[in-house]
Amino acid sequence: MLGLFFGLSTQAQTGLENENVLGRLFLEAFQKQDFKKLKTVFVPVELYPKIAPEEAKGKSKAELNQLKKVVEKRLKSKWAILKEEADFYKISRNQLKFQETALQEIPTAQGGLYGLDVISQYGSKSQTFTLIITQHAQHWYLLDIAKQTGVFDDL
Repeated sequence: MLGLFFGLSTQAQTGLENENVLGRLFLEAFQKQDFKKLKTVFVPVELYPKIAPEEAKGKSKAELNQLKKVVEKRLKSKWAILKEEADFYKISRNQLKFQETALQEIPTAQGGLYGLDVISQYGSKSQTFTLIITQHAQHWYLLDIAKQTGVFDDL
């Protein structure tokens, strides 16, 4: 909980200890338009064989690093789409107020994947970001932004 008061990024070097804090970090990064803040919760390359064994099987460290770059490039592209959507609807990002998160397990063969809805209040309406996250050794990491378009349609 100290990260909520003293800056979330200090905790994020090795993932976050709960999904709620990850959701708050995502919203804070979006409000400040600071994609770099999210990099602190990207999956470390050393964990790829554990969280994605099929994709990582037989790959060298260099190949895993390349895979990590592809994943991060995809996240940055999806982040840019969210930003464009907010700009299109003239969303005042600092008026998005965190409400709660909702976690749903995504059934997969290896397990460990979750959908995380980050729900915020904008004026009198609710708005939701949907993320794909994973947990390993009691720490949570961001894998993907599941929905980029239509996020602000109802505001």
